Amino acid sequence: MKTPLSSDSRLRIRLDRKSRFTLTAQVTEALRQIIAGGVLKPGDRLPSHLALARQLGVSTRVVRESFAELSRLGHVEVRPRLGCRVLSPGKGRIGGAVLFVSAESMASAFWTGVFVRELRRRLRRWGCSFVEAYVGTGTRAYEELDEALERPLAVVLVSHDDSDVMERVSRSGIPFVILGMREYAYPSYRGLIRYGCAAAVPDFVRHCIRARVRHVVQVGFGDSIDAVPALRAAGIKAEWLLVKPRGGCSVREGVGLAALDVMFKRYSKQGVTLPDVFFLTDDCLAVGALSALNLLGVRSPDDVKIAVFQVAGDGLVYQKSLTRIEQDPKTDAATVARGLKCILDGKPLQSGLFMASRYVFGETFPAQV
Repeated sequence: MKTPLSSDSRLRIRLDRKSRFTLTAQVTEALRQIIAGGVLKPGDRLPSHLALARQLGVSTRVVRESFAELSRLGHVEVRPRLGCRVLSPGKGRIGGAVLFVSAESMASAFWTGVFVRELRRRLRRWGCSFVEAYVGTGTRAYEELDEALERPLAVVLVSHDDSDVMERVSRSGIPFVILGMREYAYPSYRGLIRYGCAAAVPDFVRHCIRARVRHVVQVGFGDSIDAVPALRAAGIKAEWLLVKPRGGCSVREGVGLAALDVMFKRYSKQGVTLPDVFFLTDDCLAVGALSALNLLGVRSPDDVKIAVFQVAGDGLVYQKSLTRIEQDPKTDAATVARGLKCILDGKPLQSGLFMASRYVFGETFPAQV
């Protein structure tokens, strides 16, 4: 049963105690809409925690948490002994909450950390809060996502290619945008922001052709970036060296240690020749692969040329600057923010949004050959 919450004619709020949204979320969203609609003007003061809690029939904790969330969104100012005051709307404020969904394995990745921090900063300019949910494995894999979908959300950004994730988000009815390479067909689906790790592969292949490279070994572990088909199409001998990440440690450590192992064992054998170029398709993996080459006394670019995939800002320690295909999480966040603003403004997603990698020359595979 829905119960009237306040005798104040300006606060026409109703609570649904059977709603899937928490009381805190309902109160927060209702007050946000009242403020955004101009019912409460800048400078107006909200009742005290106790007074409003009595009016709404909720605990003071619910009111306190609602005020804190509204303060974080920039709608109100909460000051000790002075109460809660409505602020003037910020320039271009939109409001609402944005949910970012990704795989649990990506939660500790350097790219994710920088991307999330930058995207949160940009969304706050518009009065938007930012929520994260990571999907793992096992019986409780979707627990964090389901809990996040229980709160009022303006839009969901999904960067996890999982049909169960899509179904759950779609059932919620909340508009969602995909960060990836595949289109989907769901009622609340609003479009795709393409994520192109491999966008700079053609530049890498052209560099190999100009340098008269005959043999490339790509070292990786089931990566989304794969230069082998393009290299072979250009008449260059190209092969995979697959690495299986070690268990019992973090993904970062497991990949690096496995690459060190595989590279050292293979190229320490007599009669095994080095390729012209090693292409290391993961920056964590590259740490181990480069360590193996150092232990073997292999020099770059004297003995072998090296290109890596690397996230901008996550510099690998090496004696020379690395030639690399680079993905910049700050630029990516700016691109995604532009797309989300379209949805938050009630407009169609801007077409052609693409988070592309770039090719950067370094000493390990010089531009001048």
